[in-house]
Amino acid sequence: MTSQAMPVPLRSADDVTPEVLTSLLRRHDPGATVTGVTVRRTWQGTTSHLHLDVDYADPDTALPRRLFVKTQLSTVHDLPEEFDVSLSEGGGGTVLYDDETRFYRDLRADLDVETMTTYFADHLDGPAQFLILGEDITLRGAEVPDAVEGLSVEQVDELLTTLGRVHSAYWGSPRLDDGGDLSWLQHPVTGGFAEFLRANGFAIIRTLVRAGAEALLEKALEDGYARLAASRHQDQTERRAIRDHALNRDGERLAE
Repeated sequence: MTSQAMPVPLRSADDVTPEVLTSLLRRHDPGATVTGVTVRRTWQGTTSHLHLDVDYADPDTALPRRLFVKTQLSTVHDLPEEFDVSLSEGGGGTVLYDDETRFYRDLRADLDVETMTTYFADHLDGPAQFLILGEDITLRGAEVPDAVEGLSVEQVDELLTTLGRVHSAYWGSPRLDDGGDLSWLQHPVTGGFAEFLRANGFAIIRTLVRAGAEALLEKALEDGYARLAASRHQDQTERRAIRDHALNRDGERLAE
């Protein structure tokens, strides 16, 4: 690591206070002051995602009113305990996301590729281990891929094009060799990320995919029950209408 980890001991979304956000954003804008933070929603995969509504002391600031945080928060995990520990206190978050953190911190500015705009990316002391703070790209119509639902052919094509631009910029570069300034990039077979996958990663992925599939199944069942209830209600309504019509007709005949 080329920088000192910041002493920001995040454990829950409540720890993302105006003071914490101010200290992070001042890496990007020394004049930034956050006066209010609201957690709009959270999501948990192998990392914790927070979508924030933010107020600033300067009403004319160029910083966005909605921000996105990617980190590790134990309070929004939804994993078996052994996986939760391996990702948090055990240091798995740093192993998994060291390259991503340093990409935004050290490499992004040199590449002509589309990514989210980031305002902070670095390692943290404590269980959170790392934090990436950026724009909420969903406001630009971007979609966060889902491991269960998958991607379209067009999305995969665009993704591979972007990855090609990233890799071609450094393909065969001596900067990747031992002693080079990019030697910190992990080897795909022998690096810490690969070791983590072999030890825990694939089991975590299977757990997340299974949980996602179960959630989809549960939603499908709920939708099915709702449609069935609506169908029964409509059927009962139609039966009552037919019965009332028949009674009215019989009443008219008696009156005659």
